[in-house]
Amino acid sequence: MIRLYALLNRLTTRKQRKGFTFLEVIIALGLSTVFFGIVLYFLIANKDSISISNTQISLHQDLRRCLLKMTDELSESTINKISDLNDNSLNLIQRDVDNSCVKCLPSSEECVYYTIRFKTPTGRNANGEINSWSSDIIYTLSPNQITRQDAIATTVLVDNITLVTRTAGNGYANDPNSFGSGFERLASNRIKISLAAERQSLTKRSVRLKIGTIVYLRN
Repeated sequence: MIRLYALLNRLTTRKQRKGFTFLEVIIALGLSTVFFGIVLYFLIANKDSISISNTQISLHQDLRRCLLKMTDELSESTINKISDLNDNSLNLIQRDVDNSCVKCLPSSEECVYYTIRFKTPTGRNANGEINSWSSDIIYTLSPNQITRQDAIATTVLVDNITLVTRTAGNGYANDPNSFGSGFERLASNRIKISLAAERQSLTKRSVRLKIGTIVYLRN
């Protein structure tokens, strides 16, 4: 009887006791730390993903807008009004049989250009023939920006980038399908434009993107 009373007394005392033991506090803190660590990890990962996605979207929009402007103006020009920065005609590209590389004609010259100069028509005669041309329009693919220059001003079309280029030398360039920017003359009436660039996100991640098109010139 005495033992039963002592047992009941201990149970009653335990129910009436307030607070937690030191071990219970340690366990609770440990579980809380793990829980908040998992939540924080997913928040940071989500922020990084959103930042990369936003950077990719903005880079694509900037390059796309620039490419459309180049295409609209170049398509109005003719091959005899297009040249490099030194006013030399763009060298024609000859592709190898396996299409693995490109070669310029003449083979001793460069064939990937980072600056292109051309004119667009500004007037026509009564027969519909072009009788006047604009001043020089110059597009330049610089290491950190893409610019357009005319007789009035120089406009920065894309900035805050690192332009990716394909090296060319000794008449040869890298694989034409490789990742790189440049202007290339594919035929007497076709110019290929490739814009490849990198931009850093707010979380310091590098985002790389390439777009391009082939412009058909006036005959």
